[in-house]
Amino acid sequence: MTPCWRLLFCLLGGVLLPMPALQAAAIFTYPSPESDQDTRALYYRDVLQLALEKTLDSHGVYQLRPAPQMNRVRLRLEVRMGTYPNFFSADSQRTPDEMLFLDYVPFPAELGILGYRICFVSPQREREVANITRLEQLQALQHGQGRGWQDVFILRHAGMQVQEVDSYERLFKLVSRGRIDLFCRGANELYTELEQRPELRLRVDKQVLIHYPFPHFFYTNKDNKQGVIRITKGLQLAWRDGSLQKLWASYFRSGLERANLPARQLFELENPLLTPLGVDLTPYQYDPIRQQFGKATP
Repeated sequence: MTPCWRLLFCLLGGVLLPMPALQAAAIFTYPSPESDQDTRALYYRDVLQLALEKTLDSHGVYQLRPAPQMNRVRLRLEVRMGTYPNFFSADSQRTPDEMLFLDYVPFPAELGILGYRICFVSPQREREVANITRLEQLQALQHGQGRGWQDVFILRHAGMQVQEVDSYERLFKLVSRGRIDLFCRGANELYTELEQRPELRLRVDKQVLIHYPFPHFFYTNKDNKQGVIRITKGLQLAWRDGSLQKLWASYFRSGLERANLPARQLFELENPLLTPLGVDLTPYQYDPIRQQFGKATP
């Protein structure tokens, strides 16, 4: 065989024969923000990407794609149905009935901080809320929360008056106009949300801190076992080398410092929706009062 024919044969062989190096990328899907000002999904997107990067050697290349924009109720339905490939959505603990259709990554994606709630307050109630020291005073106020959010059930269980609202963005408008008294948010979320809506002149209460256990996990369709294995491994690796904590701090440290949680009046509430997981989440949970992860030392 002449050199020219040998070269042609090699080139054709390179086209026609399988190439293990050119592995197809596994597609993973994450939720899009509910609005242009909604940044809640960005942290979870970056956590997913970090987990995927940590497992490149063991699980191969990937593409991370956004799902179409949808509200929370629709999002949960699409995750259950497995409409999009490797569709992972961070959410509060789901009910046993829902878990018939779901699987999850047994790792708290937000490292426990979402259970600490501080509030936007209406202009009319700002002074009153600044002097709250008793639970009964909180129970006398009108709280606003999103429809389908577990916060609604938790707050009502604690005796709060809660108005459910379909639109995430509308909640900010309602509290700024005095239509609701309080709109309580994760301590890691509130100041970002404040900065994104200067036109509403939102007021932030500096007195009240509400806490209830509220871990968020990545959920996916029940048949997506390999996806769960990969994301679980990736998060564990990212935790061990500190890159997950570093990402978490880049998103939330500044807002938590502004919130000054240790100086607030703390109200501990029960979360009756939690069910035993068989997994100890304590080492991964951030305590903003002690300003560290894990259990308090005796």
